Amino acid sequence: MIFQNFGFNQNYPVAVASGNDPDAQAFIDASGISGSDATAINTLVVALKNTGSLWDKLYVAYPFIGATTSSFKWNLKDTGSYSASFINNPVASTTGIQFNGTSNYLDSNYSIVSNVTSSFHLSYYKRTGRNTGDNIDAGAYNETTSRGVFMSSQLTPTLSRARQYSTAMDNSAAPYTGSFMITADTTHSSLYKGSTEVSTIALSNPGALSTGSITLGALKKTQDQSIFYYTSGSYGFMTIGQHISGSDATNFTTIIQNYQTTLGRNV
Repeated sequence: MIFQNFGFNQNYPVAVASGNDPDAQAFIDASGISGSDATAINTLVVALKNTGSLWDKLYVAYPFIGATTSSFKWNLKDTGSYSASFINNPVASTTGIQFNGTSNYLDSNYSIVSNVTSSFHLSYYKRTGRNTGDNIDAGAYNETTSRGVFMSSQLTPTLSRARQYSTAMDNSAAPYTGSFMITADTTHSSLYKGSTEVSTIALSNPGALSTGSITLGALKKTQDQSIFYYTSGSYGFMTIGQHISGSDATNFTTIIQNYQTTLGRNV
């Protein structure tokens, strides 16, 4: 295997000649995708690695490619961990994963309990669907203690909301589709729409969180593992990982948008 330095003080294994990046190839092999889909995944992985930091900050990444839940379930960062579970048959297609707003959702099987209190992000790319009331796009939350993390890209009629620990962040700026991210370090939590930080709060005492995995298309109650606040809509990407901010947030948004454009499903 050949190692190449991209000028960011890290060496990554890279493909030679006409081959793919090894991590991209592992995903291609696991998911069974081929052709232009395989090319899109290789381009995506190489772009994330070329930033020098974004690839390492990911724990979970679902690129929703291959048009079946059997291909959608694989974790791009590591096909040996955190395969998604699709509950009650959401619809997979070339445009992403579609939830009905009443019964189906994705479970990442990634627990927030030991990872959300110091360096954390949760992101998704929402293609369609406008939330109303208490519909939540993604997260895990202890309703008893009011602690957890969640995002809702559009509440009535123009409000976006994210919560990290026990404090909510609201923002009324459009749009309600595209890239959304909540990200936190030990002192601050921020809500991003695309590459723009639209809201930020100071964190003082996050406190304990109950064990619970992060969901997409609904919100999981960590105190009893029940599901509520189902959301309808189509999603083209989801990630969980370490804190992302500043120039990394800009690079991340650009890379994900380019990926969606390549697949012809950008918004």
